[in-house]
Amino acid sequence: MLRRILKIITEQSEFQIAMQKSKYFVPKISYADTYFIRHVDRITQEDYIPTLQDILVMRQPSKAIRETLTLIGTTVVRTVDLAEQSHYLHKHLHYFESVDTVMFIVPLSNRLFSNQPAEAESELEASVRLFETIVTSPHMLKKDYVVFFNKLDLLRSEIEEASSDDIASVCEDRVATVVDNWKQRFFAFKHKPDSKDCRMISIYVICALDVDQMKSVMRDCLRGIFDLHRKRHVLL
Repeated sequence: MLRRILKIITEQSEFQIAMQKSKYFVPKISYADTYFIRHVDRITQEDYIPTLQDILVMRQPSKAIRETLTLIGTTVVRTVDLAEQSHYLHKHLHYFESVDTVMFIVPLSNRLFSNQPAEAESELEASVRLFETIVTSPHMLKKDYVVFFNKLDLLRSEIEEASSDDIASVCEDRVATVVDNWKQRFFAFKHKPDSKDCRMISIYVICALDVDQMKSVMRDCLRGIFDLHRKRHVLL
């Protein structure tokens, strides 16, 4: 019954017109909401089985600190997820002096070209300041850093909506320019005097909901980390 009601609502012309103007909604409609509205035909089927992407979209943010052990070949990888602990990060860093690699996720703001540029800028600048806190911490000396620029799809959509030029290559050039500028901001920490003990900073541009891409990226990322540590152990 609920499926039929959802289907009827989303098929109404008034609803479809409203969704075309959803970028002006206050409060802003979430990505998960728009995702499931776009896939309503599939989701309302009687034999619906959630895809991996459906599950990823549904996953709610958590402030819990999670530790995961993953066996890769004969190597056990220990991952500690600090989740939404950015406001208290300085209180936790001394617990992680023994870690080898720090993975840092930066959301490429989909509000970068919105009517509230100051808000969007503060979101990205907050990521830069948080990364600086980690890189320059005395507890995080001699670490490798892997930075993921996430939500590339949302950045691309926002640039396309804000652009008066319909040429796809022009929009892609603008996306590349934005990403390159932020890459330089993060690479610059490698050369700061108070972060001179930082060993490596590598950056990947991703869309975390693209499962196939993430498999490839994580494979390359882990291979690079393993190769670096193998070489260092040989030198020792």
